[in-house]
Amino acid sequence: MTAKAVPVLLLTGFLGSGKTTLLNHLATEAATMEKMKLAVIENEYALAFGLEGKLLSEAAKGSLVDEIYEFGNGCVCCSMKGEFTNALYALANSEKKFDLLIVELTGMADPEGVARLFDKDLSTHFYLHTIVTVVDSRNILQELDRGFYKKELPGGDFVKNEAVNQIVSADVIVLNKIDLVSPSELDLLRSKVSSLNPTASVVSSLYSAVEFGSLVSLTHPPTPSPALLRIHATTPGPLSIHDPSIVTAAATSTVPLQPEQVPRVKERLMEMMQGSSVDIDPLSSSFAEENATGSSILRLKGIMYLKDNTTITIQGVQQLLSFSDPQLDSEDGGRKVSVIVAIGRNLSQSQFEKIFE
Repeated sequence: MTAKAVPVLLLTGFLGSGKTTLLNHLATEAATMEKMKLAVIENEYALAFGLEGKLLSEAAKGSLVDEIYEFGNGCVCCSMKGEFTNALYALANSEKKFDLLIVELTGMADPEGVARLFDKDLSTHFYLHTIVTVVDSRNILQELDRGFYKKELPGGDFVKNEAVNQIVSADVIVLNKIDLVSPSELDLLRSKVSSLNPTASVVSSLYSAVEFGSLVSLTHPPTPSPALLRIHATTPGPLSIHDPSIVTAAATSTVPLQPEQVPRVKERLMEMMQGSSVDIDPLSSSFAEENATGSSILRLKGIMYLKDNTTITIQGVQQLLSFSDPQLDSEDGGRKVSVIVAIGRNLSQSQFEKIFE
């Protein structure tokens, strides 16, 4: 690490925890700070479908960020590792100068694997300042109860528990969505998180609203992430892979939707999110029966373009689903494709793509 090395904030957290919302918040707050220049690398499955950029705030899309790289076809901790390293070198060789690089990982990424990339070669240009893990207070305990490794596969590989690894690797843990749990449930979660990572600082938040200064303290000389020092001091555990039962499914429509189609799309998504049929018509009931396969949605994002020149954005986390009010479409021209992307266990692409039918 050199005096000119750029600090890196590694933003991680399980599916639906609120990472992108926190990124938006940090970018907006950084814009109010004199001479603070940000670069962003975003690794998000929805980017592969041209979706995630549409859900970022103007701050994180570029009006307040000097440079942004996006990866949507895999995790930078494994399949996209080479592309990620190339992006870091491209930033290092850019004529633009940055005060902070924020790297948002997918909800399935292993931050330890990414942290180890900041080795002697990269340390000339970057140093890992802080690993921040965002936690969905409402849904995380059921993931943590699965243990460090969910199961062993034939051949000796292990399916890692990403949610546990993300908490164990953190310098700062953000307990988000605390309005969705009781005080006793929040106390239990704090105890569980502290037992997994007793050295991390723990902060609470609503809608990922965390002050910039509580996550980033740019000191001189620069101070590297304590979590990274722990990671380098330990021997990697058993060879582990992502859970093969967790897959991505997507539905698209190249034709603008009629406003009266929206309730049907909403009911179909509710059936899949909640595992129950809402009998609005025979087609809806049939759709629910076809999808009764033990599948479960962990995270869902979408945008719908309507015939009346409005858009509706969709956000879902496990059994919670929300649709925005229709907003006037501000995009100029071009081909507009409605997209809904889901990540979950045992999802059927052939069934999911029928959502717009």
